[in-house]
Amino acid sequence: MTFFKLMTTTTIVGLTCSASFANEINFSQDSGTIASVAFTQTGSGGGNSIGTSASTSTVTGSLNTLSIEQNGGSNADSFNITTATDAPSTGSVQILATGDSNTSDLTVSQSGVETLAFAVAIEGNDNSVTANIDGVSAVVNLESSGNNVAYTISQTGAVAATAYDHTIIANVSKAGDDLATVALTQSGADNTIELGAPRAFGTDIAGTVGLTLEGAATVNINQSATLATYQTT
Repeated sequence: MTFFKLMTTTTIVGLTCSASFANEINFSQDSGTIASVAFTQTGSGGGNSIGTSASTSTVTGSLNTLSIEQNGGSNADSFNITTATDAPSTGSVQILATGDSNTSDLTVSQSGVETLAFAVAIEGNDNSVTANIDGVSAVVNLESSGNNVAYTISQTGAVAATAYDHTIIANVSKAGDDLATVALTQSGADNTIELGAPRAFGTDIAGTVGLTLEGAATVNINQSATLATYQTT
């Protein structure tokens, strides 16, 4: 897949803030070809953002690689991605966060013969990720360590035998009394949820094997499809 119309075939955007200054950007693409876009956000308290809930960054076209790295605290990103293709293709989204109070909100609406690889690695407290992926076969790799975290992952698509295959590999470790919320929802042709089988994609977080949740925790797993499997290893 192709992604984002900008000035070069590969784009790296870096945001750095202090406690008294915040960087805010809104990213929008409606056509064109680019290999990859990488955003890096750093800062301990200023609160960098890429799009907001009121003004989401948008991609309309084809997706190749989107990479978001958040180092520090109070960073946020919000993306709405809509793609379509008639040729077999694979897209990749990676979110790597270290620090507290980071939030990510991703909506993907795709059609055609596409496959999405979505990888999330989070270290720190008070972090949240919401991902709604519709109309594309997807593999989601979630790895997290921290307290008071919230992860909501939804994969949807038609339930015909020729439709979408979904996989979620979830490994979340939480110690402490604050609440951890993990909600995993799948609706497709062939669904799989794996706990306890980490698959590294650029970072390894020690101790994240399956759902290891001390103290308060809410876990909701919902599969509705022609074929569905839930397994722990």
